[in-house]
Amino acid sequence: MTAALSYCGGLTTPRFAATFSSSALMADGREADARLNWEAYVQREVSAARLAHQAVPATALLGNPDAIHRIGRELGLSDEQTDQFIPGIVLTLATGYPYRTAHQRHLSLTDILAQITAEDLAELLRHTALSAAGLTDDAAAILQRIQRAAR
Repeated sequence: MTAALSYCGGLTTPRFAATFSSSALMADGREADARLNWEAYVQREVSAARLAHQAVPATALLGNPDAIHRIGRELGLSDEQTDQFIPGIVLTLATGYPYRTAHQRHLSLTDILAQITAEDLAELLRHTALSAAGLTDDAAAILQRIQRAAR
């Protein structure tokens, strides 16, 4: 498997490696090992995202629960709903972290999380709330807007 990973060159992100390992285990008939391998990867990603979020300074938006709740309330969300959505948003941002733009390559995940603006967070919360409500077309439209703005 190591030779195959090195052959793939740029496809050596932790997610790719975990996907590749799990797929290889599945192909070998080791479904339980594949599932455990994938779950271990997900737990590492969740832990890394949680630690990076905890390290965001209180002066940054994602480090300020009052500011986060204020944005959530402006969108019609309760503080509890906002609190439920934030870890998923942070994990989503962390998942995209390896693919950051060239001018952000020197930044840590904590630095990137600290740069989230109120407008960005509002869009992410809006998208998450629509997805949670099952309004997939509306959520997809917001996601497309977010992706266009990121380019």
